Amino acid sequence: WDGAAVDIFEVNYADLTQGVMNLRTGTIGNVSAGRVMFTAELRGLAQKLQQALGRVFTPSCQANLGDAECGVDLGPLTVTGAVTLATSARAFTDSSRAEASDYFGAGLITWTGGANDGQQMEVRSFAAGAFELVLPMPFAIAIGDTYSLVPGCRKRAITDCKTKFNNIVNFRGHPYVPGNDKVLGNAGLASV
Repeated sequence: WDGAAVDIFEVNYADLTQGVMNLRTGTIGNVSAGRVMFTAELRGLAQKLQQALGRVFTPSCQANLGDAECGVDLGPLTVTGAVTLATSARAFTDSSRAEASDYFGAGLITWTGGANDGQQMEVRSFAAGAFELVLPMPFAIAIGDTYSLVPGCRKRAITDCKTKFNNIVNFRGHPYVPGNDKVLGNAGLASV
């Protein structure tokens, strides 16, 4: 019944020649059944306006690093290491890391040893071997814990796709489409 048309109307049952008065029109949405009854969601005509159709245009890339649309091979970029200083369940240092600042920002760490073995988390920031994770790990990070890590992509055309990964041909964003600042701006009028 999903998507079935629904018309709710009123009639004068004593004189059906008077026609109908439409009260509501829509479609059936989600339907759930219980043991003795069912519930059907009635969606109005305006509900269709809330559905995204087609592609979304944003300045940032729509692909995820390493997926089929991106095309970057993560194998050669994946690094391994071990914790040399544990600050909290969310921050640690690996003094052997010499990559540029923010190289692993938005990257994905997978723990391969220690209490968090098998757990994954996104890296919030990276600088001079110090990592800060987006959320704390479920268990304490300890010195000697090992990990596997892929660099991060913040989905920017020049900084990430072109400079960092040399992959601008597969960039799936629209950095030159005017944003709300241009659309809602003063239309080129000189300010007084």
